[in-house]
Amino acid sequence: MPVRPDNRPTRRDDDLLQDSRDQRLALDNCDREPIHTPGVIQPFGAVLACDLRLGEVLYASANLADITGIDHQKALGTSTADLLGPELAHAVRNALSASTSAVQRERVGVYEMSDRQLDFYCHRNAQGLVVIEIETVPALSESHTVAIDRVRALLAQITARSNLADMLKFAVTGLHQITGYDRVKAYRYMANGDGEVVAEFCVPGVESFLGLRYPAWDVPTQARALQIKSPLRILPDVEHTPAPIVANAPQAEPLDLSLAHVRGVSPIHLEYLRNMGVTGTLSLGIVVDGKLWGMFAGHHMEALELSPETRMACELFTQMFSLIVHKAIELKKSEAREAAAMARHAIISATDRETDLLDGFENLAPILKQVIDCDGLAVLRERDVRVIGSTPSKAALLSLAHVQSDEDDLIETCEHLLASPELGGKQLGNSAGMLLVRATAAYPLQLAFFRDETLRKLTWAGKPDKAVTVGKFGPRLSPRGSFEAYAEERRDHSDPWTDEDVAAARELQVLLTQIAARGERSQAEQNKSIRAHQRQQDILIAELNHRVKNILGLIKSVVSQARHSASSVEAYAEAVEMRINALANAHDLATTNTLQGVPLRRLLETEMAPYLVDQRGRVLLDGPAVGLKAGVAPMLSMVFHELATNASKYGALSVDDGLVRVVWSRSDEGLEIRWSEMNGPPVSAPDPDRPGFGRSLIEQAVPFEFDGTAKLEFGPGGVSFRCFLPEDTLADITDLVEPERVAPVIEIRQVAAGRRALLVEDNVVLAMDTAETLRRLGCEKVTTVGSSSAAEALLDKGDYDLAVLDMNLRGSTSYALGSRLRGGDVPIVFVTGYGTEVRLPDDLAGVPVLAKPLSQARLSHALHAVLNED
Repeated sequence: MPVRPDNRPTRRDDDLLQDSRDQRLALDNCDREPIHTPGVIQPFGAVLACDLRLGEVLYASANLADITGIDHQKALGTSTADLLGPELAHAVRNALSASTSAVQRERVGVYEMSDRQLDFYCHRNAQGLVVIEIETVPALSESHTVAIDRVRALLAQITARSNLADMLKFAVTGLHQITGYDRVKAYRYMANGDGEVVAEFCVPGVESFLGLRYPAWDVPTQARALQIKSPLRILPDVEHTPAPIVANAPQAEPLDLSLAHVRGVSPIHLEYLRNMGVTGTLSLGIVVDGKLWGMFAGHHMEALELSPETRMACELFTQMFSLIVHKAIELKKSEAREAAAMARHAIISATDRETDLLDGFENLAPILKQVIDCDGLAVLRERDVRVIGSTPSKAALLSLAHVQSDEDDLIETCEHLLASPELGGKQLGNSAGMLLVRATAAYPLQLAFFRDETLRKLTWAGKPDKAVTVGKFGPRLSPRGSFEAYAEERRDHSDPWTDEDVAAARELQVLLTQIAARGERSQAEQNKSIRAHQRQQDILIAELNHRVKNILGLIKSVVSQARHSASSVEAYAEAVEMRINALANAHDLATTNTLQGVPLRRLLETEMAPYLVDQRGRVLLDGPAVGLKAGVAPMLSMVFHELATNASKYGALSVDDGLVRVVWSRSDEGLEIRWSEMNGPPVSAPDPDRPGFGRSLIEQAVPFEFDGTAKLEFGPGGVSFRCFLPEDTLADITDLVEPERVAPVIEIRQVAAGRRALLVEDNVVLAMDTAETLRRLGCEKVTTVGSSSAAEALLDKGDYDLAVLDMNLRGSTSYALGSRLRGGDVPIVFVTGYGTEVRLPDDLAGVPVLAKPLSQARLSHALHAVLNED
C-alpha cells in the first residue's frame, strides 16, 4: 500500500470507490427492509386475520393462547365469526364499516372470550384483509374521559403559546406527564432528511440529547413512509420475545401489519435502542400537509407498557398537534406573502413604460432584500444581468439563462452551490446558496437571491458514519454503537431557505410573470389595469382572510365543545370530523357561488345527503329560491347538521317510515324556516341542566350570531324546530331556476364498474382519498400520478376508460392533457380547489368541474354524466 510522507498508509482510489458503493448499496438495502410485514408481533397482544366477510382465520399469532386461551393452530381455518361469537363479530363488522378503518385501527371494545376480559381492535390492511388485534385489559386502566381531559389540558397550554419552540417545550413535558417516559424529545426533520432534537424533557439522571443531530439514514425511507401512514409506534420492551405470525396456507404472503400497534420490530432497530441504553419506546409522527415534519420520541430505561387508552389519547394529541403546527407554519408563510405582496405593489407602482425591473433594479433591490434576507441579488433577462451585493460572477449567472425549465420548477432553492450542476465549479465569489425565481417557462425573466457561506457547528449524536456489514439482505448499515456528541464544522453552505422564504418567492413569481407577460411594459395603460386588478384582488384576499379566521375560530370551538358529550376517544374524533365536514360543505357551496351567497335549498340537500344514500323522498323541502350570505351559511349548516344527525340516530330518519319536512318562507322582515319530524319514535326533552353541544348550538346559534330567533321542541310526533333570520342575513340569488318541491338526493352507484381510471393529482393525501373513492365507484384499476408529464408518459403506453384531472398542477394547468384525452374519446372530469366558476378552453367546453373537497356523491354524479354521453 502507498505510504504518505508522515509514514501513514493511504487508501487506494478503488478502495474508496468500493466503500462508497457499499455504503449506497447498504442504504438501499435498509430502505428495502420489509418492516411492514415483519412476520412477528410483540407479545403484549395477539393477532388474527381473515377476509372481509369474517370467513376462515387465515393468519394467527403463535401467542394467541397466551392472550385468549385459544390455541392458534385450532383457530387457523375456523370461521372467524364463529370464533368470536355473534355479538363480537357484529361489533367488528360495525367497526370495519367506518371509512377510516382502512387508514387507522378502530376500537371494537372490551368483550369476554374464554372467560377473559379482552380489548379488541380491527382495521383493513393493504392486502384487503381484516386484521384483529387482541390485548388484555390492564388491571388499572384510566377511562377514556380521563385520557381526553389530560390531552385537552395539554392542548390548551400549547395553543396559548405564541411560537413553535415554546409549543414543543410544553408538548414534551405534557407527554412525559401523560405517558411517564424518562425522556421525551421532539425531533424535527431537515430538508435534507437529517433530524435534530429541538425540545426535550428528561427525568434526573437520564442523559440529554437536546440539540443533537441525527443523519438521515437513522430513519430509513420506508420507516418514514410507514410513520406517515401509522404515526404511533410502541415498543414496551426491547428484550421481548416476538411471537411469529402463522399462516393457514403454506405459501401465503407475509401479513401486512402497517397499522397494527403490536407489529414486530426490526432487529436492527432493537440493536440501535440497546446501544442507546433504552428499554421501552414510543414514537409519534408529526405529519403536516401529508409530509413527515418531525416526531415525538419517548424513551424509558426500563420496560414500560402503555394502556390502550393512553395510546389512543397520544394518537389524538399528535393529530391535533400536527394541525397546530400546520396552522403556525401557514401563519408565518402568510405573513411572508403579505410582506412580499407589499413589495410587489411598491415595485409595480415604481415602474412604468420607461423604467422596468432591470432599468430600476438599483433602486428596487432594497425593497426585495427586505422581503427575503440575502447578501446579494441578481435579475436576468436572456443575456442582460443586473446585480447588487455579493453574487457569483456574470459568467456564472449567464449559465442560468440556458437552463431548460418546466412549469414544475419555477422556484428553486440550493444551500450548496458547489454541488449545483449549473453553477458548481464556476466563479462563485462568497456565494454558497441561491433561491431562484423564474417568471414562467415561456419567459426568460429570472430573479436570484444569494447568501454567503455560513460556518456552522453541527453536533451529531455520535459520529455520522456507520459500518457496513453483510446480512440477510446483503450489505447493510449496522446500528451506531455510540451516541456521544460529535462536533463537526460545516463549510461551503449557506443558511437554509425557509418555507417562509419560498412563500414570499411565490408572490414575487407573480410579479415577474406580470412584468414578463405585458411585453416589456409597452403599453402604459396596463399599469392602471394591473393596479385596479390588484386592488380587487386585495379586497378579495382581505375578505378571505377574515372568513378563514372566523372558520378557524369556529373549528377551535367545535374541538373544545365536542368533548363534553363524548364518551370515548373514538366518539370525540367522530363528532369533530362530522362537524368539520359540515363546515367544509358549507364553505364549498359559498365559494361555488363566487362568495356572494349560498342557496338555502342546496345547503339543506348537502346536509341531508349522507343519510339518504339509497332512500328518496324521505326529506321534503318546500320553499322559494332564497340565498344566505356567505358568512351566515357555515353556522346555519352546523345547525342543520346537528338536526340531521339527531334525526338519523334517534329521530324520524332512524326508522323506515320516518319523514322530515323542511319548509321556509320569506317576507319583508326576513326568512322563517320550520323543521318537522313525523312518524318517528317517541322523543323526550333531554335534561335541561345538562345540555349537550348539539342542542346548545341549535337553540343559541341563530339568536346569538344573527339576532334572529330559534325554538326547539320535543313533541310526541318527533322533534320540531323553528327559526327566523333577519333580512340582512339573506342574499339575492338571481341565477337559480325555481327548484322542484321535493328535493331528490344524488344516488351513489358503481357508475364506473370495470373501468380503468387515470387520476392526476399533485397532493398525495388527496390522491389517495380520490383513488379510494374511484374504487368504491367500481373502477377496476386506478393509476395515480402527480404531474401532466407523468400522465403523458402513461398515455403513450396504454389506454384508459376515464380520467380525473386536478386542474392546477404546481403552477400549471392540466388543460393540454385534458385536450389530448378528450381527443382520444376518453371521458374526463376536472377537480379544483379554486372554485368551479372557471372558463375552460373552447375544446374542453362542457367538461364537469368539481370543487374540492371532493365528495363521493358529486364524483359519482359527474362520472355517470360523462360515461353515458351519446
